[in-house]
Amino acid sequence: EPAACGCPMLVGPDMRNFEAISQEFVAAGGVIQIETPAQLMMGLSALLDDSSKRQGQIAAALQLLQGYRQSASIQAQFCSSFMEYLEHHS
Repeated sequence: EPAACGCPMLVGPDMRNFEAISQEFVAAGGVIQIETPAQLMMGLSALLDDSSKRQGQIAAALQLLQGYRQSASIQAQFCSSFMEYLEHHS
């Protein structure tokens, strides 16, 4: 949700419920993953003090998110077509 709203993101070390997507965001530069309280302070300072870093992170997250939006649209279209097929062939 933060990426969709154009917000910079910091996440903690435990992302096991979102492991795959969080790794994609980290690799793309769309999120900063922190391990310690000191890293949290450095990450917050970096985002607050450096507008280009903040905007770059937001742009990277939005670009990655766009791929997921297109995928969801394709899946929704497939489901709609399949439901229409079932209505006419059952």
